[in-house]
Amino acid sequence: MYTPTRGESVTVQSDNVCATAWMDTKVVMAMYTACDPTESSSVMRRKKDGTRASITCPVAIKIYNEKMGGVDRGDQLRGYYHVINISITFCLMWLSQMVSSSTAMVIQVQN
Repeated sequence: MYTPTRGESVTVQSDNVCATAWMDTKVVMAMYTACDPTESSSVMRRKKDGTRASITCPVAIKIYNEKMGGVDRGDQLRGYYHVINISITFCLMWLSQMVSSSTAMVIQVQN
């Protein structure tokens, strides 16, 4: 099986829509209409030993990284703390409150 090296990319175009797969540390895929698929630029990436190297990158992915960094950070933070855990905890607390309230009401009515 072929394993691409860092900086390699493959682009497919149909009419105005382009799809690009670019190898960074993992494969990055993007679909776009606003950029020229033949253009490439370079980005700085850190190697394992700490040095920085310039790697070729499609222009669309470079623009995406520049403009949408905050959205990716939000997705990353949302992945750390799942909303479903919050929902389950809230439901259990609410259910506990309802049971204790109804028990108090039953005791009060019987007296």
